[in-house]
Amino acid sequence: MTATATNVDTAIDSSWQRTARLGIGADAAASGALSLLLLASASGLDSALGIGYPVLLGLAAVLMAWAVELGWTLRRLFISPAALRGVIAFNAIWVVASAVVVAAGWDGRTALGTAFVVFQALAATGFTLIQVKAFMASGGPHRLG
Repeated sequence: MTATATNVDTAIDSSWQRTARLGIGADAAASGALSLLLLASASGLDSALGIGYPVLLGLAAVLMAWAVELGWTLRRLFISPAALRGVIAFNAIWVVASAVVVAAGWDGRTALGTAFVVFQALAATGFTLIQVKAFMASGGPHRLG
């Protein structure tokens, strides 16, 4: 029994686990904070950003759900490479979708609105890079195929 506990302790304390927790924790904090900001000020931000009020509320809901999911992931004793890959995939989709929205110009965003979309996509990219570093160090690419 001691050997198993030691193995678990070693896995939990591994460098890639700490890196994964850093990337996921920062992602959760930023997503939750942005969600609260959008919920608190969507009615004033809609005209400043040129992004409709319902869209801002929808984004706030998605970001809050994402922050909760990330928080739930952080509660795990051990973050598996598969779970980490799922976080990376969601963030990659978010970044690509943000780039498509900016490039397509589908809405009436203001320059501030475009900067807002680009900035949050860059932040998500930063979190994703930290998460990818942890995933690569975990040996996940070799174990997951």
